[in-house]
Amino acid sequence: MAWYGDIVMAREAHLRAALAEYRGEWHLVVRDYLVCLEAAERAEDRRATCFFAAKLVTAYATIGFHDKAERYRELAGLAQG
Repeated sequence: MAWYGDIVMAREAHLRAALAEYRGEWHLVVRDYLVCLEAAERAEDRRATCFFAAKLVTAYATIGFHDKAERYRELAGLAQG
């Protein structure tokens, strides 16, 4: 499946998330990477899904939400086994 119109929305969200990460605004980082992840899943783009899930792992771990980080770690293919 293609990205269609989602690619622009996802790219904008990715840029917002990167800026928020730089500023330490982790609630915004999470919000925008969730937007990106959902778009990647709709497009059935496995590489993008893994990438954005990994970004969420970092964000959630940084703010101390380790249970949520672990959920996305599995999606990112980073699960330790």
